[in-house]
Amino acid sequence: MTKNRRQKKNEQQTCSAMEIIAGFLLLAGFAAQLAALCARPGGELAGPWLGGAALFLLQAGLLKINRPRLRKSLPLIWLGLMLCLLPWLFSGALACANGLIQAWNLAEEDARRLLANPTLSRLSYSVFFTGVLTGLAILIWTGRKRPGWIGLGILIFVLPGLRVRWMSAWALILLLAGLAALWLDWVGAASKGKRWLWLGMIGLLLLPLSGSDPELVEMTQLRKTLAGRLDTLRYGGDSLPQGNLWEAAQLLTGDAPALTVTTQQLKTFYLRGYTGSRYEAGRWLPLQKAAYAGKQEGMLEWLEAENFPVAAQAAAALTLSPEPALEANRMRVENHGANRKYPYLPYSAEAESIAGPVRRWQDAGYRASALRGVQHVEFEEWSSDQPGELLHAPEWIKAPQTETQTRYAQAEAVYRSFVYQCYLDVDPETELLIRKLFLKEPMISPGIYEAVTRIRDVLEKHIHYTSTPPQAPTSADPIRWFLSESRTGKAVQYASAAVMAFRVMGIPARYAEGYRLTKEQIGPDGTAELTEQNSHAWCEVYLDGLGWIPVDVTPGCYYDTFALLQLAEQPQEIKTTAALEDSDDLGELQENPPPVPAEPEVSAAVSVHGILEALLALADLGLIALVALEIRRQLRMRSWRRRWKTESARDKVLQALMIRLMKVLEVDYQPGWKAEATAQAVNQKLPGIAPADMLRVQALIEKQIYAELPLQPYEQRVLIDEIEQIFANRKSLKWKERLRLRYCL
Repeated sequence: MTKNRRQKKNEQQTCSAMEIIAGFLLLAGFAAQLAALCARPGGELAGPWLGGAALFLLQAGLLKINRPRLRKSLPLIWLGLMLCLLPWLFSGALACANGLIQAWNLAEEDARRLLANPTLSRLSYSVFFTGVLTGLAILIWTGRKRPGWIGLGILIFVLPGLRVRWMSAWALILLLAGLAALWLDWVGAASKGKRWLWLGMIGLLLLPLSGSDPELVEMTQLRKTLAGRLDTLRYGGDSLPQGNLWEAAQLLTGDAPALTVTTQQLKTFYLRGYTGSRYEAGRWLPLQKAAYAGKQEGMLEWLEAENFPVAAQAAAALTLSPEPALEANRMRVENHGANRKYPYLPYSAEAESIAGPVRRWQDAGYRASALRGVQHVEFEEWSSDQPGELLHAPEWIKAPQTETQTRYAQAEAVYRSFVYQCYLDVDPETELLIRKLFLKEPMISPGIYEAVTRIRDVLEKHIHYTSTPPQAPTSADPIRWFLSESRTGKAVQYASAAVMAFRVMGIPARYAEGYRLTKEQIGPDGTAELTEQNSHAWCEVYLDGLGWIPVDVTPGCYYDTFALLQLAEQPQEIKTTAALEDSDDLGELQENPPPVPAEPEVSAAVSVHGILEALLALADLGLIALVALEIRRQLRMRSWRRRWKTESARDKVLQALMIRLMKVLEVDYQPGWKAEATAQAVNQKLPGIAPADMLRVQALIEKQIYAELPLQPYEQRVLIDEIEQIFANRKSLKWKERLRLRYCL
């Protein structure tokens, strides 16, 4: 008896020590993360942490000396003190929120406005952090026996830091170590020595994280990888590199079906998908969100209200001409294998005629609004068959005649100012190289036509097209390396270099990807089948008054100077397809330049990297499933505890628990039927459960069910002891049975 008491006392001391260590670790983790988010030195939180730790120790001491009333009154005392310090707490909360907003702006390149900016002294910060950490000390002590809820609270606390990519590595280590200590104490695994050993091993495993920077690059990369996988799962994918010059080699590497295009007119179309506005580390990326904030906040919405569609500007300008010489062309694009994130509309699409699940995305075209992307879209477009470099703005832009034209001209002037502000950026090294190659001689009349001609001539003299360009070294910039070292490339490199050249020449330009459809590919019935061999990259330039137009500089995809002059002098006679006329004689098509040479098909090989990515994806799914199961388990346990609070329902709760346990253990159990066989089956799975004890439990359940007699307190205790014994002997079960016992109860 003395030995049992000594063991019980030692167990209680071990649990108390583990709880105190866990509380200290958790408070230190919370303090480290608060310091990181609020951009404060860690030393400033030493005092607040000591206050929280002292309060945690006080609660443990009051439990030991059996002062429940005083211990339960601590939250009320803390709340009263916090009400007295409310001004400092409010100012500190604002400062913490401003820190999160600043971290968000840095991570997402946004320009969210800060909240009221209070002037806080070091004392104010100390009061705020002390209030927060002492409150956390009370919460941790209250939930110390429920590590699942503590873990959920930690997840909620660190999610903002993970989202803005500003998570303290030490905070993560301390929080996970504290949670592990609580969990080891809660499950009561092994002896006390082994528990301390497990805690030390977990701490050692977490220590490598301390070498990470505050932004935890690994987590950021994992987040990006998961987002990319979800994006591919949602929209599918194709051979287009999405503006990534490091993956330019994958362009034209397949021949899978991509799009089916139906048109009423025979013209060349550039079907736009991805658009890149700023260049960074070998990738074309969208404009930063900050570009649309500040003075530009609400600009895009105002333009839409003025009937100025920034994503379909060309058609809006042409349809406002007093004597339109163009006819509407009804088109349909069906997606069979291209990335469903994009509807692949031509630049001349009319915004009001678009029928499909699409939405304007910033000022860079349209994207899908449906969960699974765009399967097909119908629209009308207004355009001639001239290349972009021969287009010009309508005459009425300079002198609007109607109210609608005046509103368009005013809106265009606002957007044009934004364009010249945001789409002329070039880094100094690239600008120097561009001037050396493209601007050795001054331009006579700087305009789009002369700029296009100059860029094409220089690229034709110095660069050679190849279907298998070499990969740029990781230490080099892909565009500069393409222009100065390799001097070979395909459409992605050509378009990227042209965008930089246009910008240096003072012409706003962007990078674009999608599919190029020529007149020769359109059949007599107006249908064209496009594959991955028709994927392409080009640049788009802003023509004042008309908007963004596609310009191609890839060899084989544009007319030479002589052909351009002929096109400019000839009247535009756009031929129609069988969608409008039944004649099989469609006439002689104008001469079209040869298409870009196709690359040989590259056989797909499963690489080690791909296998690792697949394994990581499976691990991610497993972790998500485990978290979901743990949350479900906590909710079920909460439901059992809530039902147990009603004394009249306790008999039914115990009965339901025992029947559920037999089902989880896969023991064939029916009250009043083959009791001996049931007891033996339980004993075979759990040797620590005596058959006689199981027979006694079955007799009590039969008494409750068939005799409809309530159980006495000592009889309820028998059932409770049996349930505890089943959980205590779970180590003899197989791992699948142990999982069912934990998550299927």
